[in-house]
Amino acid sequence: MNNEDELIYELLDNLIKHTTAPGEIHICPICNGEIHVWFGGYKRGEESLFGATIRCESCGIQMALDYAIPPPSWVKTNYTKPDEL
Repeated sequence: MNNEDELIYELLDNLIKHTTAPGEIHICPICNGEIHVWFGGYKRGEESLFGATIRCESCGIQMALDYAIPPPSWVKTNYTKPDEL
C-alpha cells in the first residue's frame, strides 16, 4: 500500500465513524482539492454490507472499496427489506 492509499483509508475511516451522514464533499488528503465521497449499502445474501467510492476533481485519484463490517446507521441502502414491500 502506498502513502496515497493510506491517506484515503484514513479519511474514509474517519468518515464512517460519524454518527450522522458526513456529506459528499471533503478536502482531499493528497492535494487539498475537493474530493467527493459516496457511501452506499447493499445486500449479499442476508448480510448487509456497504461500500465507498471516492473521486478527487483536482488530483484525479479515484477509488472504490467494499467494507466487511456492518454499515453505519446513516448509510443509505439500495435494497428493500421484505417487511417493507
